[in-house]
Amino acid sequence: PLLDPKPLHGPVNIPERLTVGSQQHKRPDKNCIINPNTPTGLNQVDKKIPNCTKLIKSGRYRGKPISKASLKFYLGHRAQAYFKKQKYDLALTDVNKAIKMDAKYFQGYFLRAQIHYSMGLKESAITDYTKVIAIKPNWQVFNNRANAHAKIGQKNKAIADFRKSLAMNPSNHRTRKGLERLGVTP
Repeated sequence: PLLDPKPLHGPVNIPERLTVGSQQHKRPDKNCIINPNTPTGLNQVDKKIPNCTKLIKSGRYRGKPISKASLKFYLGHRAQAYFKKQKYDLALTDVNKAIKMDAKYFQGYFLRAQIHYSMGLKESAITDYTKVIAIKPNWQVFNNRANAHAKIGQKNKAIADFRKSLAMNPSNHRTRKGLERLGVTP
C-alpha cells in the first residue's frame, strides 16, 4: 500500500493536570481518563464512558461544580473512548462541544482529525491537522497531514509535510518510509 492505513496517534495526550489561568488543578476523576499512549482494552473503555457521562451530565464532582476547563477535558476523554470503540458520530459530538468551549484546544482538533481520517474524510482531517499546526506544530501532525494529502493524491503537499516532519524529528522511520512510498529519497 502507498501509506499506512492509520495516522500516528501520539499527540492526543490529554494532560493529567489542567492549567487554568496561572494555577494548576488536578483533575478530580481518573475513572474518566483515557490515556492514548497506554493500551486500553475495550472493556476498560466501556467502563470509562459511563463515568465520563455521569460527570458531564451532573456538572459536579464531590458536590462542587466542574470548571469549564475540566468539562472540556472530560468531553475530550469521552470522545477518545468513543473513537476507540469506533463510534465516530458520538466521538465527533463530544469533541465538537469541547472545541466550541476552547478554540485553541489543539488536542480536540487532533482527535477530530483522526476521527475524520478514520471515517474516510481526508479533506476534513487535513483542515483539522492544519488547525493543530497553527496552534502547536509538531512532527506527528505534519506526518499525519502528509498521509492524508497522499491519500487524496496531493503528492507535492504530502512531500512538503513529510519533509517538515523529518526536519523536526530526523530519526522518525515512519516519515522516511512515507517519503520513500512517494518515490522520494529522504
